[in-house]
Amino acid sequence: MSGDPVLREPVKILEYKAFCPVCGREGVVEDFVYEIPYFGRILLTKFQCPHCGYKRSDIENLEEN
Repeated sequence: MSGDPVLREPVKILEYKAFCPVCGREGVVEDFVYEIPYFGRILLTKFQCPHCGYKRSDIENLEEN
């Protein structure tokens, strides 16, 4: 891990709108950075559609391998 401070809580870095793959209406995507002890920093991406209730979450490793 780098010399950056440990992120004890998820930090929202971006929010944008995208079309829902189920109903085609507009939903919200939120990206968060979080640090998991002994693993490293990850990117959490969350999509939620307020119209049909569809939800999706993705996790991506931000550490160099």
